[in-house]
Amino acid sequence: MEKSLAIIGGGKTGVNLFKWLKTHGISCRLYCFKGEYANRFRYAELIDQNISLDSEVIITSEKAFSALRDMSCDSFISHYYLRDKKNLESIAKRLNVEAIRNINISKDDFLFPIIVKPLESGLTSVPFKFKVVNNMTELKGIDVFLDKCVVQDYLGDDEYKQVSIAGYFDGTANSLIAVSQDSQYPRGISAAVYNETEQYGSIIVRICDVLQSLDFKGFVECEFKKHRGSDTFYIMDINPRPWGWISFYLDGFKNPSGVLLENDHVRLEMSKGWVNTPRLLLSVIKGYSSINQLLTALLCRKKVYEKLF
Repeated sequence: MEKSLAIIGGGKTGVNLFKWLKTHGISCRLYCFKGEYANRFRYAELIDQNISLDSEVIITSEKAFSALRDMSCDSFISHYYLRDKKNLESIAKRLNVEAIRNINISKDDFLFPIIVKPLESGLTSVPFKFKVVNNMTELKGIDVFLDKCVVQDYLGDDEYKQVSIAGYFDGTANSLIAVSQDSQYPRGISAAVYNETEQYGSIIVRICDVLQSLDFKGFVECEFKKHRGSDTFYIMDINPRPWGWISFYLDGFKNPSGVLLENDHVRLEMSKGWVNTPRLLLSVIKGYSSINQLLTALLCRKKVYEKLF
């Protein structure tokens, strides 16, 4: 019997992954929720409580994680562990990196700006993915959400660069790559990334060890802030699912059928960079990125262009 995949989550990332799998001749079905991007396409099926999880499942959205939890699905214990921000400090210790300081607003001394983000990614009761808070007035404006959020020190771009380690983890370090996220628009969403895997082999191996210990397999992105003047890493987040710039990784993923259907090891032939041109242009217009960053992205040879905004 032919092995098939179930893609759960109908955002653009899920749709792009579904289309990519189809182009490689991999049997798969795309399940979405009402109101999601995929809901407009005939090939997407609305998810319900009776969905069969007999197929190999790839979760592609936060909404899907919430739904599967409600369905008492226990097949993704390591996924839920990795995405729970309360576990980041212990994971940081295992990786031998720093955890960004959590701030108790009523007890701790702190300086603005600070970062406020939901305790759990995709929490519908919090209307933002994360927020940079610049003063007490802005903080009071989101006071009603603070009990569902974590408040942290802000590590600005002048002193820190954002680095992500990501891939379809097959149990080996060679399935992961490292990129620098040079530009973003809006904040937190990549507009340009560059392959820096060779520079970060040590932390890739440490991440591999942690994922192996959890018996984790699948798509994962680990986000860090790296101090520009040292080798100090601060863990930001872990997303055990496909991520926004995944088309860069998929472009270099040369044997998906063997990996996903036959448990082969990932074989990669990566380009140098990835650009989402509309987002990058908006990032420059909004002042998030410089003209030099725009030119660097556009002049980068052997790069991948994002097809969807």
